[in-house]
Amino acid sequence: MKLNINNSYATGNVTYLEGCKNGRHLGGIVGVTKGKLDITRCYFAGSLVSGVNEAVGGVLGLASKNSEVTIKDCFSIGDLT
Repeated sequence: MKLNINNSYATGNVTYLEGCKNGRHLGGIVGVTKGKLDITRCYFAGSLVSGVNEAVGGVLGLASKNSEVTIKDCFSIGDLT
């Protein structure tokens, strides 16, 4: 099964707090995927802040092993740290 995300956007600020058990991979649209994913015509405007060594991405935080991901016509504006 493939997930399609089209014509979407997200705005805001996300901060990972050390000690949380879930949600360590931060993405403006998707934090983590383990399967088939297409993201088209999307954007993120804001900031993503992780205080630990975890994946942070403006559109997608992490595509795990064996994922099939296509990202087309997407962008992010803001701070990623």
